[in-house]
Parts: sequence; C-alpha cells; structure tokens
Amino acid sequence: MGRCDVDRQRERLVFFGHYWLHAEAPKPLAPNAACVDFSVAKDGGRLVVYTWRGERTLKPEHFVSVPRIGEPLLPATGNRGC
Repeated sequence: MGRCDVDRQRERLVFFGHYWLHAEAPKPLAPNAACVDFSVAKDGGRLVVYTWRGERTLKPEHFVSVPRIGEPLLPATGNRGC
C-alpha cells in the first residue's frame, strides 16, 4: 500500500486495519492517518497500537508493538516497535 488517500486537510485522526502492512517500524501514512494492522496472524507479524496523547498530528514514536506469541522480543529502543 502506498501513500494513504485520506484527506490530509481533515482534523480527525483515522486509524484503520485489515491491510497487513509490513514495515521495519510502524509510522503514520499521513499526518492524520495510521494503519495498525501489521499481520499479527502471520509468522513475524506484530500486534501494533497507537498511544494517543491528545496530539492532532500523529507521531511515529507513539506506536507500540509486541510480537505474536512464540516470536522473539526485540530489544527495547524507545517504543519503535516492529
């Protein structure tokens, strides 16, 4: 999936899933849009959440992820996640 087609002028934040993205680290697809589906059901997949703290523009450092059961934990380097 390339750039998100979400209207970038909107102030509402949009979180969505069911796209099974693969990335080194989750990040916003637009200032107000983020996918939180990183293939947790597949080998190597991650469970991803966004920790919203009231900001109007999404921040990469607010994503947190954990591996699926049976996958190794990654070293803690902030909340980088995947």
